[in-house]
Formats: sequence, C-alpha cells, structure tokens
Amino acid sequence: LVSRVRLSYFCPVHFVKPPLLLSVARLLSPPTSLLSHPSHFVSQIQRALLRNNQTQRFSQKQALRLHQGLVTSTAEQVMERLCVRVQQQVCALRGSEEGEELQAARQVLKEARNSRALYPSLCELAHVLSVDGPVRQKLDSLAGELAKAADKELQVIVDSMVSLCRELCPMSSSSAERLNPPLSSVSERVSIPRSTIRTALMERAAQDINRALE
Repeated sequence: LVSRVRLSYFCPVHFVKPPLLLSVARLLSPPTSLLSHPSHFVSQIQRALLRNNQTQRFSQKQALRLHQGLVTSTAEQVMERLCVRVQQQVCALRGSEEGEELQAARQVLKEARNSRALYPSLCELAHVLSVDGPVRQKLDSLAGELAKAADKELQVIVDSMVSLCRELCPMSSSSAERLNPPLSSVSERVSIPRSTIRTALMERAAQDINRALE
C-alpha cells in the first residue's frame, strides 16, 4: 500500500554536552561583586576552561546501554511514523474507487480458486483418457469390430473380382494360379490395419466435437 516511504527525516537526536560559556565583556569588565573576590573569579574561569577541555569517560557497558537506548528510541519513532503513514494511505484508499490493478488481482484470485476446484476433475479426466483408460479400450474394441467388418467386405469384393477375371480371362487366370502366391489366395491377404481405422475414428470424433462446440 505504501509504495514510497521517505525515511530521510527519521534522524536520531544526538545530545552533546554544551560548553560553559564566558563572555569577553564579562572577562574585561567583571561585576563589582567579583572584584572584591578576585580569587573566586579566577577559579570560575579555571573551572570553565577545565570543563570545556574535559573528556568524560564511560565504561563499555554504559556506552552499550546508551547505544541501545538511542537505537531503540529511534526504531520506535520510525515504526510510529510508518504506522501513521500506512494508516493515512489505507484511509485514502478506502475512499477511492477500485483500480484496474485491484480488479485484476481479484480476478486472479477467483481463477485460482476455480482452478483448484477444477483440479480433481482434470485428474479424473486424465485417467479416463490414459492409455489404459475406458475411452481407449472402447476405441480399440470399436476399431477391431470395424476392421473385421471391413476385411470381410473387402474379401467379398476381391472374390467377386477374381471370379469375374476367371470367366473373362481363363488363360490368364490359370497362369496366375501357378504364381506364388496364387490368384485364389489374394482375398485372404487383403486387410486394413487397425491403427488406420483408429486414426480415422479419432479424426472423425475430433471433427464432431469441434462442430458441436461451435
């Protein structure tokens, strides 16, 4: 929701020990109360100089605690401001119309749910259309019956043609009987491959399915 968040202004606060300042005017013309006690005035100047030049040392444990405190407070500030930004963006989106991206996302989720519901049916259909499925078995059985019927019909046609050839051309027919194989066995060797019939059935079924879908 928050596409661009600028973190440049989330800067941690650094606390620096302020120096103890003494103005030049005060040094040149000190107050009357200090003139009566010059030693006190000198000691005040010395304390200021020592304090400004003093380096305060901390133990490693104290430095680690200080660092953790700064990081924790900074992270909390960042998270608070990010939460405010996100809440502002959400409130702005609630009042606006649905965009194309949101509609596309909803459509994708809808199609995903439909695909998940359709998956068991596809698995069952894949089993039905498999090599050993009922559709293939039915197709093989039908192709076998058609092959037998076609072979029988072809044998009848070839036998009638051989008989007609013997009547019209007896000398050629008698010569053909001495060949290997003889003319009389031609009808026994005529047949249509079952694979050809199966392919023709599949093509015809595909055409019928396409025609029904149109």
